[in-house]
Amino acid sequence: MRSLVIVLATAAFGCQVYDFEKVVPLAIAQTSQAKDVVATKPKPNLMLLVDRSGSMKSPINPGDPRCTPAGCGPGNPCAPSCPTRETEMKSAMANFLANSSAVARMGLTFFPHSNGGCFAADTVDESLPEASNTDDVNVMRQKAMAISGKISSAVMNGGTPTGNSLAFVGNVPGLNDANDFREDLVLLLTDGLPNCNDANMNNTCSAANPACRCTLGPLSACQNAGSAAFQPCSHGCLDAIGTAEKIQALRAKNIRTVVVGFGADTATGDAADTLNLMAEAGGFARTGTPKFYRAANGQELTAALDDISRRIGDADPCKFPLTVEPSDPRFLSVIVNGESVTTGADTWSYAPPQGMTPATVVAQGRLCQNINTADTRNPVKIQIRILQKL
Repeated sequence: MRSLVIVLATAAFGCQVYDFEKVVPLAIAQTSQAKDVVATKPKPNLMLLVDRSGSMKSPINPGDPRCTPAGCGPGNPCAPSCPTRETEMKSAMANFLANSSAVARMGLTFFPHSNGGCFAADTVDESLPEASNTDDVNVMRQKAMAISGKISSAVMNGGTPTGNSLAFVGNVPGLNDANDFREDLVLLLTDGLPNCNDANMNNTCSAANPACRCTLGPLSACQNAGSAAFQPCSHGCLDAIGTAEKIQALRAKNIRTVVVGFGADTATGDAADTLNLMAEAGGFARTGTPKFYRAANGQELTAALDDISRRIGDADPCKFPLTVEPSDPRFLSVIVNGESVTTGADTWSYAPPQGMTPATVVAQGRLCQNINTADTRNPVKIQIRILQKL
């Protein structure tokens, strides 16, 4: 009887048919963002590093009939009615400093040195507010007006020692202060390619070669080095890689760099490639292309500075811009104080990217209330995990 049961069971199972569906393996990658949220976020420190090289005397539009004599610019002053990079920059910066004085605690450094040539910045032209002034709006406004006055009276002359000037501002008092929990930023405003680095790894030029236009590959051409202003010859070599390394060194000290390229010739070629490289190294790159803030004239510079001001001054502690856009919002997970929470009216929602605004996780309801009552002693710890299909 036992053997019969076994035979019958085997026969019963043997009659079943199974259909198998091919499954394509799914490759994924995970990105994480973590942040301790404090509602009363202190104002960041913002050191303005402003280019006053001779090329700032160039016309915004060389074909503008107001720009006489023909070919005017560095060494050949334009008529007062001609819009130049200098006049447009000064006007845009005056508007920015008047309208955004309370966005950050600002300071100012010009480059090159006041002696011109290839001397890097070695002087803080307007120091950051002292730590004891906390976030006094009146102090910040007075500082912004002092900076505006110095920019309006600046004289344009010399080369573009960007890398070494960045290295200098990275050590100014107030930035990277171990006792200060503020965010630290450098806003680099430049109209030219970085040069003036005697330690340039791409330098094979010599003073014996007056033309000094050797080309060693992308972002390593020696340019405009034949004049006495750029002696020795290495001063004319494009310092793209060296400058990006200086920006990375600032980033390692938790100092982010905002890169603004001013002038029509920053749109293409070595200029665009170099400024993109610098912006990505700085940790404040734009979404989309280009990665740096590009402005061909004063109106575009004003718009760029306004956008930077909004990004710096975004005081909504319940919004978390994402560094990576998820391939599917369902692959997002949010962990609050060590516990995973699902989307909902009292937790969080996802906002897709729109224009220049990146994809964002938005805390709402009870979670947003908890964030707004957080302080430095009791922060809300937020971790966002993003899974992406590869």
